[in-house]
Amino acid sequence: MSADGTRVAVQTVGEIVAVHDWDRRGSQTFEGVGWLLGWSADDVRLFTAQTDHLETLDTRDLTRARSPFRDELPGTPIAVTPDGRDLLTLSDTGALEIRDATTGVTRARIPPPKQVTGAYRSVVDFERGIVVAQGAVGTTAYAVLYDLAEGTSRVIGSGSSQYVATGGGNVVVQRRDGPLEVWDDTGTTLRRTIPPATRPSALASCPRRASPPSTTPWSSSASRTG
Repeated sequence: MSADGTRVAVQTVGEIVAVHDWDRRGSQTFEGVGWLLGWSADDVRLFTAQTDHLETLDTRDLTRARSPFRDELPGTPIAVTPDGRDLLTLSDTGALEIRDATTGVTRARIPPPKQVTGAYRSVVDFERGIVVAQGAVGTTAYAVLYDLAEGTSRVIGSGSSQYVATGGGNVVVQRRDGPLEVWDDTGTTLRRTIPPATRPSALASCPRRASPPSTTPWSSSASRTG
């Protein structure tokens, strides 16, 4: 979503990006694009990338500008800084790489924690300067936080994770065993644990029915689930 909250860009089926404008009550589409990576600081351009180029989509005049990389990227593009200078990628080994957005040349590299052998499904919080991803340890996923300023990475807490998110200075980790954990933006202090919701049984949620008269041909003790 754009910073002013008036437009949202979504990646639809295939290589199509749709931009919905709430003020104008209309939509526009760009076809043949790669990964959707976010908005520019002026809320006008969208950044997308494939392994061999960065592409900028202008949502005002619908023009497109492509910057070929010097070499094909070995990892997955996940975000472009709002100023359009840096491209973040996650490598197959779980390293976070900061690259020149126009050439693809690596400027800095943050290695993953020792036990992590890969990373995927990431969220980026440029305001806090962090990236949170699912880090693979064998066949199990753990929440991993990359600190862009410090150039460090760490596993958040213990136990396998299913989803990660950021917001309001918090990092949220959904554990596979049920609870939702809220951590600070360094991933070192657990602020709150929210237990999984319990669902009422079908019987408890249905209103009771009046008992049928004793003259009915069926048993009044038969259970009903509404």
